Amino acid sequence: MTASKVPIVYHPGYNIVFWNFEKIHPFDTQKFKRIHRILLTSGLLNVNSFYEPSPPTSVDIANLHSSQYLESLNSNVQIQKILEVPFLAVLPQVLVKKKVLEPMLLQTGGSVLAAELALEYGWGINLGGGFHHAHYDGGGGFCVYADITLVVEKILSKYPDQVSRVMIVDLDAHQGNGYERDLAHNRTDCLSGDPLGAMDLSAEAILKRDELVFQMALDHGVPIVMLLSGGYQKKNAEIIAESILSLIHKFGLLEGRRKSVMTTH
Repeated sequence: MTASKVPIVYHPGYNIVFWNFEKIHPFDTQKFKRIHRILLTSGLLNVNSFYEPSPPTSVDIANLHSSQYLESLNSNVQIQKILEVPFLAVLPQVLVKKKVLEPMLLQTGGSVLAAELALEYGWGINLGGGFHHAHYDGGGGFCVYADITLVVEKILSKYPDQVSRVMIVDLDAHQGNGYERDLAHNRTDCLSGDPLGAMDLSAEAILKRDELVFQMALDHGVPIVMLLSGGYQKKNAEIIAESILSLIHKFGLLEGRRKSVMTTH
């Protein structure tokens, strides 16, 4: 591991900002920068510590999704259905592409990069992604691009000598129906107070949950990549950042460790 970087992936372009209109949706579309900011204020990391991703290539996206689905994304009506934000339907398509699709493409690229870093360093974290409701023919639940499917297919095809199997550990309270549909041939939100998940887990339970998964992966020498996925409360950013810092401290992650498991928050 280089002296300045750690296998945590982030780009300012992850954040979705619509002149405060985004606040009408329960999903915190700017939690990514909030997590990034907390990690910086910890003093353990600086602005040069993070890897910045590029979006997937047009070929990757064309292979990941059907042409019919990709064509449908030229319609704001389709996008507002996926994101459940009605006002998007009346905005110019070029604006929706820049404000919504481009951030999600960046996060998708970030998931692939984090997985590749995990193979090199033993662990990787993308401060975005985890779009587990998206699949080859469609999207939903604030998930446009099937980044988890792309991660699995990229890792298996590019690194056959290192990876023969991938395990997806989905810790979201909502079912990851997207990648299940895409990857069937290969064989939802849980924090207390969440308006949709209703699993009522405490912040302490979330931290312990993440610790257990990392512990099992590291104990068995299995690379692990963590994606953010859902979270419908403003306090999610603080808890996710706290969990990442806790994992760094407990497992000495910044010291460089071990050499496929994926977790989604």
